[in-house]
Order: sequence, then structure tokens, then C-alpha cells
Amino acid sequence: MDGENSCDAGLTLIQETSREQLEAIDQLQAEIKKRTTQMNTLHQRFAFLQIQTLLDTKKDDFIKKQIQHTCAQYMELNAASMLTEITRLRHHIILYKEVHPDEQVANWSSLDLLRWVYKWKLQESLTNFVVTLRIFLTITVSTASCERSFSKLKLIKKYQRSTMSQERLSNLAILSIERDFNVDFNSVVEKFALIKSRRI
Repeated sequence: MDGENSCDAGLTLIQETSREQLEAIDQLQAEIKKRTTQMNTLHQRFAFLQIQTLLDTKKDDFIKKQIQHTCAQYMELNAASMLTEITRLRHHIILYKEVHPDEQVANWSSLDLLRWVYKWKLQESLTNFVVTLRIFLTITVSTASCERSFSKLKLIKKYQRSTMSQERLSNLAILSIERDFNVDFNSVVEKFALIKSRRI
């Protein structure tokens, strides 16, 4: 809490090390659980983009349901157009397999499928499908910025500095995180002096 004073718990080195290890394990477990949940959500939302699913006509109802759900999340997509595009895509792939029987189409990843669409210049006729593939391939499951902030806070706020105010802690965190920026302190001081200069 802001303004609260903390005192040393008086732990031995072994106890302190054990406490830090358990804390790290707890954080790791929570992070794995969070990322697994995010990955499952992402997989459920874009499961219809797998090539095996797209080529299986028995899964049309599943594909239709998934497309409607995805289009509800992303307003730039049109569900009816995408269903038509998937039918068109199937015809293109069937023709491609007839011309290239050695190609293992069933093993394509989503990125392979997108590259194939661009290679054969089909993106104009599969606009919604291409946008969906690009969203899926570029979406981030998690970001490292919050992890970086927390790791910096551990370095900044040790028990010797536990009585600092929230404003000072935030400022120190920003300085520590963004320390890669090169700042010319002389020019900063000169600008500050010009702004704050008083007539005598």
C-alpha cells in the first residue's frame, strides 16, 4: 500500500531463496495456465482455417458456425461472402491437386495456404478468407511488455526502497524500462533553464 512501511521478515538465506523459488514457480504456473487458455480460445475461433477442415465437405456445418462466430468478432469480415469464398477455394485446390499430384496439400499450414493464395494471385477472389488468415497469423497470444515491467519492478523496489511513493516508483520504472533511449542531458538542462529563466 502507498505510504506503508515494511520491515525485514528476518528470513535466513535458505528460507529467502526457497520463498523466491516458490514465488517463481507460482508465477510460471499461472502464466502457463493463462497462455494455454488463450491458445485454446484462439484455436477454437480459427479452427476452420486448417486445410484438412476446409477440404472436408462433411464439416460444412462446423465451418459455417465458426465463420459466423469469427465474423461477429471482426466487423470487417462478411460471413456470407466467406462461405462462398471457401467453396471457391476448394475448387481451386482440387484443380491444383490434379495438376500437381505430388504436392502434399493435406500437410499445409495456414501460412503455406496463404502463400499459395498469393502465389497464384487468388487474393482478389478470396478477400474475406485472406483477411481472416492474416488476422490468425498475426494475432498475438500474449505480450512481453507487462512481464518486462514486473521484472523491472523487482529490481527497483527492493526492501531497502519499500517506503517510496507510487509516483516515484512509476518514474523509476519508466527510467529503467526505457533506458535504451539516448538523452543529451546538457540540452535538456539548457531547455529547462530557458523555460524557467527569470528576469532579475
